[in-house]
Amino acid sequence: MNRTDVCQIALCSTLIVFVVELLLLTLFSGIVFSPTTLTMAGSTLTTARATLTTHISVDKVCDELPTTLVGRIYVNNTVDERLTWQQLEGELSNVPYGGEWRPQNSSAHCLPRHVVAIIVPYMSREPQLLVFLRHIHRFLQRQQIHYCIYVVEQANTTKEFNKGRLMNAGFEEAMRQHHWSCVIFHDVDVLPEDDRNIYHCDNHYVRHMTTAVDRYNYTGGYAAHMGGVAAFTPEQYRKVNGYSNLFWLWGGEDDDMHFRLNHHKMPVKRPLAKFATYTTVRHEHAKKSKDSEKVLRMKKYGDGLKTLRNYMTIVRFEKRPLYHWILVDVGPFTPTIKTANKVTRNVSTDNKSKAKRIQNKSKSMKNNSKPIKNDSKATKKRS
Repeated sequence: MNRTDVCQIALCSTLIVFVVELLLLTLFSGIVFSPTTLTMAGSTLTTARATLTTHISVDKVCDELPTTLVGRIYVNNTVDERLTWQQLEGELSNVPYGGEWRPQNSSAHCLPRHVVAIIVPYMSREPQLLVFLRHIHRFLQRQQIHYCIYVVEQANTTKEFNKGRLMNAGFEEAMRQHHWSCVIFHDVDVLPEDDRNIYHCDNHYVRHMTTAVDRYNYTGGYAAHMGGVAAFTPEQYRKVNGYSNLFWLWGGEDDDMHFRLNHHKMPVKRPLAKFATYTTVRHEHAKKSKDSEKVLRMKKYGDGLKTLRNYMTIVRFEKRPLYHWILVDVGPFTPTIKTANKVTRNVSTDNKSKAKRIQNKSKSMKNNSKPIKNDSKATKKRS
């Protein structure tokens, strides 16, 4: 007896149980068969059939290029000030609460090839967030991947933005929730234009996915550019110690990631430009830090995931209708160069202390060690 036969028997059993329940109700409660009763029966059987169908095909793996892909799509990057959360939740009613979607629980009925956490660093851009969520959920569902959106919001303890700390905090919390095989860091103001640009990771390369952006005339920007959308396996992200925590305002942490990858000899791969195209949501950019270039030259690769707890605290974590929400207090603002110098002083102090301990230890060993006596006379006498 195969699996399909078992499921058919189960379906028949459900039908028999339901009919028996109706007969008992008719005999002992005086309820008669009516169109409403029959409708309820049909609804119950439909639900049972759907559940059984899911179990029948749950061992099927989703196609590498699903038939649901449409290729290049129209991207509506217009900020609609009239759009409300209630309206958007109605449009995306098929998104499970919390913004985590699995193809095996949808009409696709297949097991995903990719299991992806989308980390979105965010602060005070609600209109852009609405546009992003409206676009990205539909985009990812057509790719038939298992995904979850994590919006990591900076608390209003300081006006200055620290994107690196938010991304590191988002990574730590996402990995605590689920064993994601791929983590993609995604700016809230970039929208993919082609769903053949599959959101996944590569075990051999870090993937910088924003190959062609309208802001840069559909190029990848400058050579060291790692901003926009970047995909890491958890192992790759931990190896480079995550993003730097030192950069405030706009810019710096993405360029620093480029140099971290070079430092660890980790290659970066970009998808084909004809697929990996992106549209930006228009908005006023934040101010750029004046001392980012100086800090980049300091090469503070020891700062990152390992030192994250020195700077920030998780204020709140909760599931919202379309995403997981993480509220982060990134700590008080200090100019980027001062933060970097403080790290330098701490490292220098640690190195000096270590050197002093080694020096004291060597002195102690020298004082405690006894000189070896020349016993050549005694040797002569014995001979």
